[in-house]
Amino acid sequence: MKTLQFIVQIVIGIGFLFSVGTLSSSAAIVPNKIDSPTTKCGCGDWQDIVRLENGSTIKGNIQIQADTNRVLVEIMGGSVFVFPKKDILEIYRERGPCEVPKQGYSGFIGFNAYFPQPGISFNTWHGYRFMYRYYVGLGMAATNDYGNWYTNNIAFYAHLQSDILKRLRTASVFADIGTTIPGGEDVSKATGYKPGWYLHSGVLWKVGMGERVRTNVGIGYMVQTYTHTWHRWWDNADITDKYFIPSITLNLGLSF
Repeated sequence: MKTLQFIVQIVIGIGFLFSVGTLSSSAAIVPNKIDSPTTKCGCGDWQDIVRLENGSTIKGNIQIQADTNRVLVEIMGGSVFVFPKKDILEIYRERGPCEVPKQGYSGFIGFNAYFPQPGISFNTWHGYRFMYRYYVGLGMAATNDYGNWYTNNIAFYAHLQSDILKRLRTASVFADIGTTIPGGEDVSKATGYKPGWYLHSGVLWKVGMGERVRTNVGIGYMVQTYTHTWHRWWDNADITDKYFIPSITLNLGLSF
């Protein structure tokens, strides 16, 4: 039953994240303005590209107007150029460079499935991005270990991350360093417990789904440590159990 629960949670999580991604991608599509120009790939702001017979290329926003024999293009800064259609070789749409903002707030929400002791954790962090690709923040993870009596632990951590490229599509490396606080039904029966370490690092692949939102898929390595003390009633002894739990993690989430 626990294994079935585990599989169902993973399927629900994946379905939710990809449904959000689909909605984001759909919202980014801008209708063609004139003569159904073709659309080219990218992940920045949409812009119209006008290629002229003389080899020149104009980038801007085409303005709708009544005269169908002319094309008006507004470029950055507000200037407007007018071209007869007979001088135009091609009109198409594309998105600008896939760069992210240089600095500002950034956050993440997602989950990890980990093995060989099966478990799942939901985690989120929030912080600051600077110099395009570097991140610092604070986060929290709620972990559930299906193979361990002491389930439903809470971890608090500092998050460090670096993107490889200044793009919405890029690989990224991260490290989470913090503390695990044990929880669950059996903790209430214990005579004492001590928090331990929470360490999680790995590699992510980020795929842009809009101007800011990115899907994160990756793999990592996680270690949790904590201690429980409980009273053994039949010989009146206090027993201390020290837990060291290493795991391989599969990561899926949304960064924004």
